[in-house]
Amino acid sequence: MIKKLTILITCFNHSKYVGRCLKTILNQSIISKYYDVLIIDDCSTDNSFEEINKFKSFTNLKIIQNKKNLGLVKSCIKLFRKVKTK
Repeated sequence: MIKKLTILITCFNHSKYVGRCLKTILNQSIISKYYDVLIIDDCSTDNSFEEINKFKSFTNLKIIQNKKNLGLVKSCIKLFRKVKTK
């Protein structure tokens, strides 16, 4: 049996790449019920959050947006606390 997993992504001003990243992950052949994707936008100043929101229809995607820039480590900790898989 396949165990469920969670993929964590942090994003800060990566509008050029974040769409391709999400498309690649979300279009895998594995059934979406077996994995979750958590992505956090660290208060980007480009259009990264808008690019991320293009994927909000995926039920296994959870989008988080920081109200202020927390930096990589604090954003990762915030994501780790949201993980529900074991």
